[in-house]
Amino acid sequence: MTRISLYLYTIFRGNLVGKDHAGNKYYKSNISHGVKKEKRWVLYKKDNDPTNIDPNWHAWLHHLVENIPNSKKNKNFY
Repeated sequence: MTRISLYLYTIFRGNLVGKDHAGNKYYKSNISHGVKKEKRWVLYKKDNDPTNIDPNWHAWLHHLVENIPNSKKNKNFY
């Protein structure tokens, strides 16, 4: 049931910002939350395993960096 609500939220409130080598899709909210940070989330390609997220995308999801990662430009995090 949670997965269905996440898909519906993604359809109505999300903007696709990128995709990684594993096929996971990354989204951010298209609505303003005032002084709060924008919501960011990932829809996994296969199973819900957060350990297969690239470090660059992990940093973006947790608001450690503002720039959207580009997997073609940079293979390493550091």
